[in-house]
Amino acid sequence: MLPRWRGSKAKREGLRMLATNQSWPAKMCWLAVASIALSACSPGAGSSAKPATKPSPGSVATPTPIPTPQPPLAEGSIQKPGAECQTSSLRITIASDQGAGGSSIAGFRAENVSLVSCTLTGYFGLELLDQSGNQVGSSPSRDNGLGFSTGSRPATVTLLPRDFARFALQWWGNYGGAQYGPCHLADQIVLTAPDQRAHVMIPARLPSGSQILECGNGNKFIGPVSA
Repeated sequence: MLPRWRGSKAKREGLRMLATNQSWPAKMCWLAVASIALSACSPGAGSSAKPATKPSPGSVATPTPIPTPQPPLAEGSIQKPGAECQTSSLRITIASDQGAGGSSIAGFRAENVSLVSCTLTGYFGLELLDQSGNQVGSSPSRDNGLGFSTGSRPATVTLLPRDFARFALQWWGNYGGAQYGPCHLADQIVLTAPDQRAHVMIPARLPSGSQILECGNGNKFIGPVSA
């Protein structure tokens, strides 16, 4: 069994043996052993660079997505608590319709779909359009004695979220002809909340299933908002 060599001691022992009268093969054997011992004791000997570790498929880091810039909100698109209801804060629908003495009346419902309270005072702006986008008849006149607001004056209505207000539209729609004037079929209704400029469009279809048909002289009347 070969002795354990340590550093310079192994080198000195090997040189000493080479200097003796040992045979040439023996000297070569001791020299090889000394070289091996020196190599084993050299700094960093027997070590190798750590191979690069390849990430496993499941450990690959996912790049952080860059958020897409959002367009700024349009001016007036945020409903302020207690302020006048913006048109965009309301869901407006036709809740009822009926005929009365040659005219027709449609009851509208305006629901506050924002997250805060808002107020409505006065009259909605309203226009009827045909399929080509042309105005049907004249703009409605304001009248306090229509529909749900019978005998009432314009008053401020406060709407909490999901509350609704009502108003009515009356038009001549039960007869037509040369004596009373032609009839025009409305396709869309343009609605603007009181004191607002933005508008929405809804179909001119009544709950009964028919569309608004305006006949006669084209006069229309709209009532104020009521609770």
